[in-house]
Amino acid sequence: MKISKTEYYLDLESTLSLILTHSDIFKNSQVSVTSRQGGDNLFDGISRITDYKNVLEKEFCNINNLFIGTDIERLLNELKHDGLSYGRVRIMSMPAGKAYSYHMDCETRLHFALKTNSNCMLIIDEEVFRVPQDGRGYILNTTLLHTAINASREDRIHLVIDLLYPVQKKDEYYIVQNEILDQEEFDNWLVETKPPTEPKRMDYYFI
Repeated sequence: MKISKTEYYLDLESTLSLILTHSDIFKNSQVSVTSRQGGDNLFDGISRITDYKNVLEKEFCNINNLFIGTDIERLLNELKHDGLSYGRVRIMSMPAGKAYSYHMDCETRLHFALKTNSNCMLIIDEEVFRVPQDGRGYILNTTLLHTAINASREDRIHLVIDLLYPVQKKDEYYIVQNEILDQEEFDNWLVETKPPTEPKRMDYYFI
């Protein structure tokens, strides 16, 4: 699947209100919801993960003070409850008329469109997708070759969550997303979810 609709929701009104209230911070194209240390490190983890030498995606897991008590924190806790985890979580603003180069990421990403329109799109493996502004999260397989385009006259704003899969090993079994897998099932899971960016894979880790 290149894009899949999830049952995760975000309160758009309160999130957009937070952005408006702190417009001086959100004038930046990327603001970090999570960081390595938490606190007020609102720009730790922006740009490419490869810009951070000898750092793992899973280290960017501490929610920053600005987002504690918000619906974003509730959402992140819900992901953990479902056996998922996250690395970098960012609010990303894409200016009008901008496009990214084609690239591949080391993990899939969960997108929530906070502000968008029909002239904003993503191209994944030559297919065009538009993430609707409906409060619902959409998983994009950004381990495939992809880009994003804002062909409108307004900024596009997304909440972007780098999804991770913590794996627990117990005797001869593995626990992934609250499911118990034997060795063969786990090996099959690895193959099914293996991104083209292997061996730089950062989307799962043992706990």
